[in-house]
Amino acid sequence: KRDPAGIAVSVLIPAFVHDDLPTARQAAREFLLHYAGMPHYARAFEASGFGSEMAAVREALTAGRSSDALRALSDRLLDEVLLVGPAARCREQLDAFQDAGVPWALLGPQKVGEQDLEAQARVVLDALAPR
Repeated sequence: KRDPAGIAVSVLIPAFVHDDLPTARQAAREFLLHYAGMPHYARAFEASGFGSEMAAVREALTAGRSSDALRALSDRLLDEVLLVGPAARCREQLDAFQDAGVPWALLGPQKVGEQDLEAQARVVLDALAPR
């Protein structure tokens, strides 16, 4: 039998690194809405304390109001499950994941504003790679 203490926890964290926090949050909302609209992920978000957000997303999507569904994704939700904003802020968020017991984080660069994925990958590597 394997000792659970010997198993390293890792998490894939989508990263939306951009100097303008509202731009980063908009990209993060558009990304996260896809997942929030799927029952499995919505239940996971609900179990993690985001029940009101998921209820509002469900209601808005059922009514065909995707802009309302995007607005239902709170800043708190984005900040708890993603890295969002300027590089220094994302570094703080990454440190918080590690402080919470996630020693191994895999970062998934995402398109933000005018940055394509290649540019975002360079930003993530430059700003968030272990030193």
